[in-house]
Amino acid sequence: MSNEINHAADDTKTLYALVYRTSDKYIYDVGDSAFEDIETWNDARADECDIPMTAVGDVHFADFPSVAAGEYFVVIKVQAGESPDSDDKETGQGIMSWNGSSEINSYSERKTWVKNG
Repeated sequence: MSNEINHAADDTKTLYALVYRTSDKYIYDVGDSAFEDIETWNDARADECDIPMTAVGDVHFADFPSVAAGEYFVVIKVQAGESPDSDDKETGQGIMSWNGSSEINSYSERKTWVKNG
C-alpha cells in the first residue's frame, strides 16, 4: 500500500486524513491500528486518529491503513496549529473502496479485466 490517499493543496499547508468505516461509522485509531467508536470528538481524539500526509509539490499523500476489504469514508483536514485539532477545517472527502490491499477503482478493474481477458 502506498499513497492511496491524495489531495491537491498548497505545499505550505499541513494536511491529515481521517478514515471512517461506512458500515458502523467507526473511526480508524492510528495508535491502536483499529476502528473504534468515535465517542466524544475532542483534540486528544483528533490526535489519535490523524493520518499525516506528506506534500510532494502541491499534492499531499498518505498510505491507506492496513484494514479489511470494504468501503471507507476519508476526510482530509488542514491542520491549523501544532497538532491535529477538533476544530481543523475540512478540505476534501470521498469514499475509498478497498479490497484489503489496494483501492478498487475503474483503472484497477480494467487491469484485472485486461489481464484475465
